[in-house]
Amino acid sequence: MHEFYDRGSTADVAYLKAIVSLIAIIILNIFVFSSVFGLMDYLPYSGDVTTPKYERHLMISGVFLPVVFLIVKLFKKRDVLNIHMGKSERRCGYTVIIVYLVLLFCSFVFLAFWNKNHQ
Repeated sequence: MHEFYDRGSTADVAYLKAIVSLIAIIILNIFVFSSVFGLMDYLPYSGDVTTPKYERHLMISGVFLPVVFLIVKLFKKRDVLNIHMGKSERRCGYTVIIVYLVLLFCSFVFLAFWNKNHQ
């Protein structure tokens, strides 16, 4: 992902954008898995409107900040910058990421209809 952002106007923040993209994919996976296993009520934004907004934001920060720090520790900037891939490897990686995101989106759509029909 870093090499995708390491061009043009996003070159200065390529590492940060790659980390944020990885975190976004992890969050999407958390929502899919919690929907499949019926754990949506345990997520901070589970539709509970009685909880004040600031408490939900604090809870979300408490859940996702450790994930951010863990990812930044695991994928250090110097290590990410030292990874070099050939053109065919990058093309294969881009294809895998796009297919994965399309399948993830399709699972969201499927689960939305599945949950609507089984409530």
